[in-house]
Amino acid sequence: MDFFASLNFTQILLSTYFSNLGEDANSNFVLSPVSAFITMCMVSHGAHGATRVEIHKGLQFTETSNYCQEAENLLKLYKNESNSDFTLNITNGVFVNEKLEVLQPFQNILTENYEAGFEAVKFGTHEGEKIVNDWISEQTNGKITDVLKNSEPEDLMALINTIYMRGFWFNPFVKTYRINGTFYSPQGEKQIKYMTTTDFFKVSKSKLDCGSKFTTFFMPYRQNKTELDWGMFIIHPQDKKNPVEFKEVISEKLFDIHEKSYQRYVNFRLPESRVESEVDLIPLLEKMGIKLAFSDAADFSDISDVPSKISQVIQKTFVTVDEDGTEAAAATLAKVAPRMMPPKYMVDSPYLFAIANPKLRVILFAGIVADPMV
Repeated sequence: MDFFASLNFTQILLSTYFSNLGEDANSNFVLSPVSAFITMCMVSHGAHGATRVEIHKGLQFTETSNYCQEAENLLKLYKNESNSDFTLNITNGVFVNEKLEVLQPFQNILTENYEAGFEAVKFGTHEGEKIVNDWISEQTNGKITDVLKNSEPEDLMALINTIYMRGFWFNPFVKTYRINGTFYSPQGEKQIKYMTTTDFFKVSKSKLDCGSKFTTFFMPYRQNKTELDWGMFIIHPQDKKNPVEFKEVISEKLFDIHEKSYQRYVNFRLPESRVESEVDLIPLLEKMGIKLAFSDAADFSDISDVPSKISQVIQKTFVTVDEDGTEAAAATLAKVAPRMMPPKYMVDSPYLFAIANPKLRVILFAGIVADPMV
């Protein structure tokens, strides 16, 4: 399966977010482009005319694309892939104002192609918001909460995609042993304890067109089904440069670099980290060309006979990295020793990360760790 539109959307969304940061990356953040992609694909099925065309264009579909088939293929691919070593759950839900009559074709396509459940709720009430937020919390193993807030009685619908992932390192860190060291955060030098492991990793040393150098590590997760090939990329700028300068790497380039990387025996040191974000996606989507959907000129007549627009697109995300592996969640609402000692590598300054599948060329989560102590 090809996921060109999804990857292009990922690169542009992240680049747009980085551009909003300017040259400043003083705080941690994480996004799930896949969650945003699937959510907007669901939204597009309710759009009509120019509104739908604009959404599809913003999602990077071409005129010859089978619109939103990629989103459906992603869901099919991830379905039932969880096992004792690797968990990946992607779910969709639609919560509808109890007074709204949803057109059957729209309900059918989301039910059949996205396996989205429909539930009537009373917006503008604590009880209605609790139903939605409890569902999100349940789908994300309690990691994402309180996404829907301050709803109004006249709100019509909430379309939600959730992603939950738990992966254990193929090369786990030593739980009982940590190394003291300095981390050079934007706020200054900090003394922290580094997780450490010595093993073979796929490593690549590369540079941007401007000459700035960086090192990429691929840390695979332990999986029963090797074709899944999920892992975490660590993109560490050399000379302690700002990770924002390396935003172009989170794209097709990341997988091209990975294909040329080599196995190297390394004593690898990485800070334990926890990153949480809440992002209003509408300004980013507007900069990507999706504007009608959020305006009074929006046409969502394929959802219902009630004139409507998208009033909010919120994404909450969560990623932790520890000795065992990675736990990540998102909700978008509208891993024979040689005799010689191995070289040491310490990720001692802000870095980019991406949870991705090199075989599929899909990026599930991506972000920056500017300060592991936050």
